Amino acid sequence: MLEADLSDQGDLNLATAHPQGGNAISTDPAIAVVDAKFQVRGAQGLFVADASLFPAPCGVNPMLTTMALAHLAAAQVKTFVA
Repeated sequence: MLEADLSDQGDLNLATAHPQGGNAISTDPAIAVVDAKFQVRGAQGLFVADASLFPAPCGVNPMLTTMALAHLAAAQVKTFVA
């Protein structure tokens, strides 16, 4: 039975199936493919605004964090095209 296998909180692993990580964002080009303005380095006009910007996957639903990143990125894209 499942209940018998869950004797401690540490026995339950919370994870997410949302793709995250892979396109780290940073001001340091040595560690990140995306700059602080959400633009892919070396690809003028290509922006990233999703959970791939996370440094690594997190263990909970990242919806609000992803939405906040997209909101910040939209402001950067707006200044790029203006």
